[in-house]
Amino acid sequence: MEAKEAIAAAKAYLEELFGPELMSPPRLEEIWFDESDKAWCVTFGFFRKPDEVLKTTGRYSTYVYKVVRLTKATGTPVSIKDRDRVAA
Repeated sequence: MEAKEAIAAAKAYLEELFGPELMSPPRLEEIWFDESDKAWCVTFGFFRKPDEVLKTTGRYSTYVYKVVRLTKATGTPVSIKDRDRVAA
């Protein structure tokens, strides 16, 4: 799996899981290859619909960053994490 394929697969997986919560299309922010795990890490940013906590603050949406991790060999998604919790 090459970088372009990893981006397309990661975006499809993210949209499948977060589809109803997306207020904007996911935007590619960064991509890197983790040699230690032989995995692609693809970061997307998007506006997410507010939850009950945000509604009480008067905010209508929040911009979040998610890192989708895919195995290089098969392109299988391994995880999705908030970028803040991922060391680059």
